[in-house]
Amino acid sequence: MVASEVRSLAQRSSQAAKDIKDLITNSNNQVKDGVELVNRAGAALHEIVDSIKDVVRMVSDIANASTEQAGGLEEVNKALTQMDEVAQQNSALVEENAATARTLEQQSKLMDERVAAFRTGAAGNARSATAANRAAPAPATKAVAAAARAQPMATPKRAVAASKHAGSKLNGGGSARAMRAGTVNNDDWKEF
Repeated sequence: MVASEVRSLAQRSSQAAKDIKDLITNSNNQVKDGVELVNRAGAALHEIVDSIKDVVRMVSDIANASTEQAGGLEEVNKALTQMDEVAQQNSALVEENAATARTLEQQSKLMDERVAAFRTGAAGNARSATAANRAAPAPATKAVAAAARAQPMATPKRAVAASKHAGSKLNGGGSARAMRAGTVNNDDWKEF
């Protein structure tokens, strides 16, 4: 009986040893699988870190490009502001030129009215002189036009002075005041 119990205990011990051996073998296999998984995870983490570095580089490039674009937009804005200022200056110059042209036109009409009061030559009547004045342009008008061609940007005062000067040279005559005062040959100029 003692011998049978010793045998059964030996069999159980042998079985337990086999079970322990199987457990150790399984544990080794599982540890190896775990090590392999950890190595794979480490490699994946390295790839993730490299990808993050690439993303950081791309974000930095985008930030630099955005800064350059902001500088370019600022320059475009300055150029547009300068163009707007130049356009406003041009508009002011056009308005000024238009006002000068209107003033010249008014002064030309006034000069025509003043010159129309005179006629040349001792012979002839008022009707023929009036018809001649209507048919031919007044000398002062030609003088004003010549002064305007000579100085296109002249102020109204300069244009009138030039027309008076040109009018004084026509037919050796002078200004209307000089003609009325008698210092000019009254045979050539007679007031209606």
